[in-house]
Amino acid sequence: MDWNHRIETLKLWGTAICHKDWSSFYDDIQKSNPWFTVQSIELALSGVCRYLNSSKLDRWSGSYHPNTGNTSTVGLIMAGNIPLVGIHDFICVVAAGYRVKIKMSSQDQVLLPLLYQELVNIEPRLEQFFAFTNNLPVGQIDAIVATGSDNTSRYIKYYYPGIPQIIRSNRTSLAVIKGDENSDQLSELGTDIFSYFGKGCRNVSKVWVPPRYDFTKFISENLRFSELLKHPRYGSNYNYQRALYRTQGKEYIDTGYSLFYRSQEVVSPLSVVFYDFYNNLDHLKTMISLEGEKIQCISSAEGWFGQSYPFGSLQKPDLWDYADNIDTMDFLLKL
Repeated sequence: MDWNHRIETLKLWGTAICHKDWSSFYDDIQKSNPWFTVQSIELALSGVCRYLNSSKLDRWSGSYHPNTGNTSTVGLIMAGNIPLVGIHDFICVVAAGYRVKIKMSSQDQVLLPLLYQELVNIEPRLEQFFAFTNNLPVGQIDAIVATGSDNTSRYIKYYYPGIPQIIRSNRTSLAVIKGDENSDQLSELGTDIFSYFGKGCRNVSKVWVPPRYDFTKFISENLRFSELLKHPRYGSNYNYQRALYRTQGKEYIDTGYSLFYRSQEVVSPLSVVFYDFYNNLDHLKTMISLEGEKIQCISSAEGWFGQSYPFGSLQKPDLWDYADNIDTMDFLLKL
């Protein structure tokens, strides 16, 4: 199969995924991971449909010069913090045409194999190139693309020395508030924060605000996220963090569905959003630069802040929005 055939296969796969009713599988998916609610599953599937849009696939694939005859075997190590978090890597290896060994997260074992079966139904020859496995022994792969925690990343680097690798560790996202955002924009920021319960690297875990910023309007525009408290695990986290701050005598803002807590840190606990004040744009840019490699994305209203995404768009990446700004497709094609 050549490059063009694989891209056309991905288009057909996208059509099949987007037109299929997946609801009969929701119970099994949720049993495997209670964090994977119907809303989270459907949000993840909509992201796959966006990736596999025909015109976007053409734009993305047209920027590369594929090689031919490469017999490399690539190992994929998937994370499981949100549904299908590794789907972009999977799309890349399908397009690249290598043999692939996939080690899925124990937290996300159901959905990708279901989508994969749709793919091999469209192009049965792909089945010989893919293997799902619990182990990736050294010597059986020629390159690796892996996503995990900071500790997992250090282990992977140690365990697979001397082969080309992309190793991703914990990251999070920031938002910048100017202070004059309208109701719709604040609602969109809520989506950036609370989608997937805030568990993704593209979820905002810290907000930079101007001095004396009043969170009242933000709170009122995002009351719909009170529904998160119905999830037992999220509700437990919220109650625990609130009790912890209270017993420690710490000041916090209680939205009724999350907590805002002032901190210089970036990665907040589940159900907590960190915030801090900036004096001016130069101060803000300096503070963000100090947070360095922990930052995946920055969002602002209509993307006014330099190199940021508009509020509400963080969970809608395109094929060319690579994690950690590392071009996975370019990496693969150079093996």
